[in-house]
Amino acid sequence: MSKAQHEMVLDYLKEHKEGITSLQAYKMFGIMQMPKRVFNLRKMGYDVRSTPKTGKNRFGAKVNYVVYTLEGRR
Repeated sequence: MSKAQHEMVLDYLKEHKEGITSLQAYKMFGIMQMPKRVFNLRKMGYDVRSTPKTGKNRFGAKVNYVVYTLEGRR
């Protein structure tokens, strides 16, 4: 049986302290609703931090995105 999406995200966050973005989660795990997976993890007692970032897309336009990191358990 395959892992639930929130389990895949949790495993990734435990191993990668730099965190994950929604785009990375989509590319790696096919997750289209990353905020929902983070909500589930928080409901389970995990302290997942959402850090807003600004960058540029491939066309050079300014974009805003969020990096999710695991801070531990509450």
